[in-house]
Amino acid sequence: MTKSKLHTYIPYITLVAMTCVLAACYSTKGLEEGEVLYTGIDDIVYENYEGNDHALYVQEEVAAALNCPPNGAFMGSSKVRMPFPIGFMVWNDIKTHKFRLKKYTLQSKIVLLTSLLLIVLPALFFFINEFADLPLHERITGSLFQSVTTRTAGFNSLDLTQMNESGISVMVILMLIGGSPGSTAGGMKTVTFAVLFLSAITVFRRKKDVQCFKRRISEDTVRSAGVVFFMYLVLFFASGIIISRAENLPMLTCLFETGSAIGTVGLTLGITTKLSMLSKVILMMLMFFGRVGGLTLIYAALPSSGSDKSRQPLENISIG
Repeated sequence: MTKSKLHTYIPYITLVAMTCVLAACYSTKGLEEGEVLYTGIDDIVYENYEGNDHALYVQEEVAAALNCPPNGAFMGSSKVRMPFPIGFMVWNDIKTHKFRLKKYTLQSKIVLLTSLLLIVLPALFFFINEFADLPLHERITGSLFQSVTTRTAGFNSLDLTQMNESGISVMVILMLIGGSPGSTAGGMKTVTFAVLFLSAITVFRRKKDVQCFKRRISEDTVRSAGVVFFMYLVLFFASGIIISRAENLPMLTCLFETGSAIGTVGLTLGITTKLSMLSKVILMMLMFFGRVGGLTLIYAALPSSGSDKSRQPLENISIG
């Protein structure tokens, strides 16, 4: 085998080796039936709940435990800081230029504006359509919390299974978008979403170049954004369809799980532990894909074709 061919197979060998290592980490394989890795809170059932003082005391203790940071804090942060996954490059601009926004890079401007819209607009939607039975303060903080946490840590301070289908669908979209480049959050990234949106606006206005903040975005960037969006969409829907068919579960519930997995969020509607091994493997693969990144895996797995020395004839085709 020549050196060039060996170099081509190295990414595949590495991927198989990593899969074997992950498979070996099955932590419950050596446990006997009835044994657990750890013990949490024991189940306590009260028949006369309203008239039992100890039951009310336990309820208060559990509520206090669940209200610890980040669930009991404003928008997921127990400190005075921005709990948003905007990336280290944006933080560097904020630290260097403070409030002189004109000196920020184009990426920082796009990230900050997109992140602001992805927090405010979903929060308004959740406030209007969800959590109607909560007090005003808890309704506001709950709406803001769910708007932020779907693109970051994946905590939930409210029962997600009580949300209607429109609210769950919005959460799925937010999980797919995720955080920003350079942050620890997953998803296709806010910049990808913004570039695709700007590209659509450019087409609607019949302009040639994608522009934002008096700057032009390269065609390579627009093309890469389209590829990332297509990969996430295909994996997201295909995995949801397979899990829904294999487990005989509602499609939206399965799409919520696949969106949470590929966005590396961690939210669930409570079906994860009940899934079969096939569905769990699919979710694990989505988590790995979402954590490493689509373009990174493609560039690592597929060899470079080199520079194009010639170009094929151009011909226009109909779209739409």
